[in-house]
Amino acid sequence: MGERTTKRSTRPQRRRDNRLKLLPLCILRILERDTDVDHPLSIENIRKKVEADYGIEVDRKTVSNNLSWLSELDERVRCDVKARSDGHGGIQEVSSGWHCEPALEAEELRYLADALLSCPRMPPRQKRDLWQKVSALGGSHAKRFAGLGDFHDANPRPAVNKQLFRTIDVLNEALGSGCQASFLLGSLDLKGRFCRQAEERRHVVDPRFMAMSDGRHYLFASYPSTRTPPDDRKMYSFRIDLMLDAELCRDEDGNPRKATVPPDRNPDVRTYLDKHLYTFSDPIVPVLFRFEDTDANRNLVFDRFGSAVRLERAEDDAADGRPCLDAVVQANEDAMRFLAMQYSGVIEVLEPQSLRDALHEEGLRVAKRYAQPR
Repeated sequence: MGERTTKRSTRPQRRRDNRLKLLPLCILRILERDTDVDHPLSIENIRKKVEADYGIEVDRKTVSNNLSWLSELDERVRCDVKARSDGHGGIQEVSSGWHCEPALEAEELRYLADALLSCPRMPPRQKRDLWQKVSALGGSHAKRFAGLGDFHDANPRPAVNKQLFRTIDVLNEALGSGCQASFLLGSLDLKGRFCRQAEERRHVVDPRFMAMSDGRHYLFASYPSTRTPPDDRKMYSFRIDLMLDAELCRDEDGNPRKATVPPDRNPDVRTYLDKHLYTFSDPIVPVLFRFEDTDANRNLVFDRFGSAVRLERAEDDAADGRPCLDAVVQANEDAMRFLAMQYSGVIEVLEPQSLRDALHEEGLRVAKRYAQPR
């Protein structure tokens, strides 16, 4: 009987000992959640939060020892020190509290939040889940963005692909292991809902890299070939949010099949996208165009072509006498035709002549289409 009583009396002690083992983690979570450099917590306040949040009763010395230990292991955990008089004409440093430096500052968190809000094809639930993970890296800064976690649109878009993150996971594995991947491409019905195509075709590709362009997430890949040298292989772009049933390609033994051209480990994504407007593929040709020299027009050109564009003062001014600039870029001719049509009031293509001819024909078609009233 006495032995049973002894066993029962040791159980609460064991539970308390187990909770004490978690004390450093509890303190770290409190610091991550509730503090930053401008909002430290005293040892006494940390002790009270540990008791209130986790039911662990500890004294100030135990909390202090754990804080010192955490600061040695994690450089984000810091003791705030201030100087005060020691009463004898000297100065002594005393602790004014403890805080944890967040992995993301408030402005960085804001930038990522806005990027997440603008993702057009991500399901709201996945946006919420991702935001919870990202905001946790902001520590106490996340409290400023409490309302952002709702992620509801005034005009919700029905065209969402629930396989989005699974697809990214497969493509990421293919890029990391240098293997081929395959997928189907979906489409949108008349109501804008995401659906499968009537005639499905499975694309088998050698993934090269992934990148964002104009708010869309793309896979850039080549079709497998053993005859064409890798450097001569044409690159294609595929919208990741339109992919379905992505998977790694496997050989007869079930092992992932190696790509015929390896992925680009350090791709110069910005330069590639600057040359491939609207993610159009090769060929790339030199293009010369002219535009009126205004701040808005300069911003437009640099937004589209980055630092790769070369600008020179044009010999001829605009009809109203305003100065113009000549720009030289490397771009896909079809993509440049779309850009020139989109900004026909701003850009005049000077070379190549084939592009000028194509724009002239396109302009005649547009003029004819709108010549007669409906």
